[in-house]
Amino acid sequence: MNEVCFDVFALGNHEFDGGDDGLATFLDYLNADPGCDTPVLAANVIPELGTPLFPDTSTEYIQPYHIEQFGDEAVAFVGIDIKQKTQVSSQPFDSTLFLDEVTTAQKQINMLTAMGYDKIGLVTHQGYQNDIDLASMVSGVDFIFGGDSHTLGGDHSALGIGGTGDYPTIASDKSGNTTCIVQGWEYSKVVGSLNVGFDADGDMVAATQAEVDAVLAANNQMQWALDADAQATLDGFSADVAVLSTQVIGSTTDDLCLAQVPYQNEGGPGGFLNSGRSSLCVPTDLPNGGEIQQQVTDAFLDRAFRADIALQNSGGVRIDIPAGDITIADAYELLPFANTLFELEMTGAEIVLALEQGVGNWLDAAGSSGACPYGSGIRWDVDVSKPFGSRFSAVEVRPKGSAVWSPIYTGATYVVVANSFMAGGGLAASRLTVTPLRHYGNRWKRRVFDLLPRPVPSGKRRDYAPSWCPDSGRPPVWPGCIARSGAEGASRPSRSC
Repeated sequence: MNEVCFDVFALGNHEFDGGDDGLATFLDYLNADPGCDTPVLAANVIPELGTPLFPDTSTEYIQPYHIEQFGDEAVAFVGIDIKQKTQVSSQPFDSTLFLDEVTTAQKQINMLTAMGYDKIGLVTHQGYQNDIDLASMVSGVDFIFGGDSHTLGGDHSALGIGGTGDYPTIASDKSGNTTCIVQGWEYSKVVGSLNVGFDADGDMVAATQAEVDAVLAANNQMQWALDADAQATLDGFSADVAVLSTQVIGSTTDDLCLAQVPYQNEGGPGGFLNSGRSSLCVPTDLPNGGEIQQQVTDAFLDRAFRADIALQNSGGVRIDIPAGDITIADAYELLPFANTLFELEMTGAEIVLALEQGVGNWLDAAGSSGACPYGSGIRWDVDVSKPFGSRFSAVEVRPKGSAVWSPIYTGATYVVVANSFMAGGGLAASRLTVTPLRHYGNRWKRRVFDLLPRPVPSGKRRDYAPSWCPDSGRPPVWPGCIARSGAEGASRPSRSC
């Protein structure tokens, strides 16, 4: 980031994974380069005075907005971070306030307008659909640079890449003025470019689709020249990565595709599909959810020697695994967070409540779909059209050493293995915050690949993931069920949803 030296940097949820103190340390490194001064923006994040991000009245790491000069024109950038997801899925200090995104954006726009600025944009980390919704609820926003949902805008089928929505997405703000919304996918795979124009009143002037098409037709792939200093910095890291990339630790005969939630049609709650993050499968390929998420969960149960059950949040697993050899570098991309495994004693009632909280965070609290639970040694039915507390039913477990599935007993105690993020209450699974029995170190990342699939007859992808299947006998709003397959990867038990 110091080499690039960005004009602005908007905070997101993962910046708070190490707490306010961890973020402050990172920003110290960012600010250590005297040749680069990158403003850090989040208007709706208010640290308490005396804490790491606001140590004294003369030192504030986070700013609400930044004014950037483009020739004679001044453009205001306002930062907005996603409130609920950051508070629930990361670890900001309890004393740090997260304000409502819409209210904060409008307050900042009003203030900047009163100061004489008429070219105002938002840099957000809250997801593509939230950006579209936000634009319609505020007045005076000209453009939004977004993140969080890993959305690639535009039609890139000619390059073999899928996309969601137009780039830019042309929306209207609350006053009916044009707002351009863009998001540049993920992990620096692409770089987005948005050229904007304004009329004499400071309102956005949108290019016609014909003009956009003409630019893309003339140059649909970016041209660049290498920067010697940046290349030297990158080479230092690339050498270490290259070593890890040659250490083969497993292989798979099948693509193992990524999906945070099972595919459902647009009639589902919120209209979501399955986060659309797989580069190997389309959403309709994954009616049962993420294959690689289930593989990881099964591996956790196998690695934990005493556990009866494994639980894993879908968002903790980050990439597809394509057929072929798998390296230790792949393992760290798959599971990039500094999580370790914990064994916990939990009652059956606490386990069911944790499942309800994971889905409730996603459905009820407008939180992350990364809370969607995957299980091993446990199976259940779920009807997401029901209210919180009554969605999960027919929950069954197969305790360690048993070959028999039996109903979970609310008063019985089970040993559950989960990653340290969930064990600490991540994604609202607060009932996992119990005293751990055993802590496993980081070597378990390799263990995931000891359980990769054997060849599948006829080349058909094995059904690893939980099955969310429609049931016409249930309420009509996105009913479904999950039925766990055996931890050995056997075909899913015959069980009616």
